[in-house]
Amino acid sequence: MDEQDTDNVKPTISLHALTGIHPLSGHTVQVYVLISGTKLRALLNSGSTHNFVDSEAAAWAGIVFNVQHNLCMAVANGDRLASSRCCHNLKVFIASKEFSIDCYGLVLGSYKMVLEVQWLTSLGPILWDFDR
Repeated sequence: MDEQDTDNVKPTISLHALTGIHPLSGHTVQVYVLISGTKLRALLNSGSTHNFVDSEAAAWAGIVFNVQHNLCMAVANGDRLASSRCCHNLKVFIASKEFSIDCYGLVLGSYKMVLEVQWLTSLGPILWDFDR
């Protein structure tokens, strides 16, 4: 497989999500994800094109990765990160609702998972009030 994902979009993660540095506005959406009985804090991140899980947290949760050679992740600032680990159809629970997601293993900042928001489309319309 080349450095692109099966949907032909290079996996990209925002610099904020990778480093765990909170924006000055403080407007971030975080959720808790349950994977095989392990609770992980995740950032919902519209700046990331795919889902990512911290390598150490993946070990805690018993996530088994498939090896994909020559896989390269893009960081929003233009940097590139090498990774060869991908997990397809990972079962995760968010607020007791089950989702099946694909995710890549990386060393993350303070978050244990970074979730792109595409999977939210399965919930239908969503209204967020960031003033509350």
